[in-house]
Amino acid sequence: MRTMLTVLFITLLNISIAQIPDCNQQTRGVKRNIPKDICIPDEYNIVEIFTCGDLNLDGVNDYAFTYSKINPIDGDTTFLLIN
Repeated sequence: MRTMLTVLFITLLNISIAQIPDCNQQTRGVKRNIPKDICIPDEYNIVEIFTCGDLNLDGVNDYAFTYSKINPIDGDTTFLLIN
């Protein structure tokens, strides 16, 4: 019984880990230190990132950053995100 539970636990653990998507933190130009919790969509890269201090008073520094498509063309959007 104990062996079955161990095998079941390991199987469920592997399934849950396999479902965590990769986090895109690609930057344009100079390599920047990106906080672990910042992820952007695939095929985009971070253009600029700024430390803003604690905007929402939760005790954690917040960041503002812009990101756009890897190869932008006229009319593409540059996004601003505060995290």
